[in-house]
Amino acid sequence: MGENKKLKFKTGVFDCDPSDFDSLEKEVAGLEVAGVTFGKPRMSMNKFGDYWWTLEVTIPENADETKQAESIRKVLVGKTCTPTWMLLKGPDPDEDEEGSD
Repeated sequence: MGENKKLKFKTGVFDCDPSDFDSLEKEVAGLEVAGVTFGKPRMSMNKFGDYWWTLEVTIPENADETKQAESIRKVLVGKTCTPTWMLLKGPDPDEDEEGSD
């Protein structure tokens, strides 16, 4: 059975106003592009006052993560709060909020 993989992106945001974040959420949450399903972005702030956000995406199990990361990046360019960099993280069992079994 082909299970989908969940990946997490941590993105560095350049010049993202918190008030723009709602627009970003509307633009990407639930978006499906080339087999990639976008989750809801979550915004945080570091101790220096810089904003960044994480985005969970679901990709097909047999997909090449590096290629997927590139296409995800392309989708996000031009959206509100375009990331200046992205860090791909695999599924993180410690951060699994929905107790999925």
